[in-house]
Amino acid sequence: MADGLKQKDFKIYVSLMLMASVMSGLYILAGGRVQGLAGLEDLSLPLSILLNMIIVFFLYGLLGLFGFKYAGELGLPGIWRAKYPGLDDYYRPFLAGLLTVVLLVGVELVFNSWHGLGNFPQPDLPAAIFLIPLAAVGDEVLYRLFLIPLTIKLLIVIWRKLGGVGFSRREMLEGKFFWTAAVISGILYTVLHGFDPIHYLQMADGAEVFPVLIFQALMMNLILSLLAAWQYKKRGFLPAVVYHLGFGLGWYIIWGNIII
Repeated sequence: MADGLKQKDFKIYVSLMLMASVMSGLYILAGGRVQGLAGLEDLSLPLSILLNMIIVFFLYGLLGLFGFKYAGELGLPGIWRAKYPGLDDYYRPFLAGLLTVVLLVGVELVFNSWHGLGNFPQPDLPAAIFLIPLAAVGDEVLYRLFLIPLTIKLLIVIWRKLGGVGFSRREMLEGKFFWTAAVISGILYTVLHGFDPIHYLQMADGAEVFPVLIFQALMMNLILSLLAAWQYKKRGFLPAVVYHLGFGLGWYIIWGNIII
């Protein structure tokens, strides 16, 4: 069991990973894109579903356990920041996720008026329903829980190799290192998430607006990533997942399938 992860928290984490694994299978069954390793889309549907579920549960699950270990060493939160979490540790992140949708819709409309290619494509129902919890758990495990503590540890090593002076744990986490790691994680999130819709829009129109679309994807994904990192730092891993659930509901269902 990861350092700093109590038995109760471990059970919650395993339950989340089981849920994400099942959602990944249902997402593919509903016509969603295969989320696992390259080449899975060439396999039969039952085998693709099975292998993708295994990858989500074991690979993502293992990375998350390492993330809890690193977070414990750095003083970052585990499942929760608070010892006794209350309702505000759930409804406030959820509402923040919905408000983030309002912000990103505004950003998308501004860029759409600039390049004229339309909004980024959204998954159709019912696949979008299964994508919401899958992305909420999977993205928060990989890009917040695992990558942020790992990046902080790497930055500390680099800092010391360059002759940097020592610092306290509070200085390390409250200062530049946490947000530098959050930005790096957000950029990686953009690289792995932003190019499919960009490719789709360019193929649909044929216009040479690649730099504009890159800037749009970077801005929108960085906003989402940094706000999720803020929830993780302030309240813990599970509130960050709840934040992502609120965002997914607003972005994929309300905006993506009801309004547009």
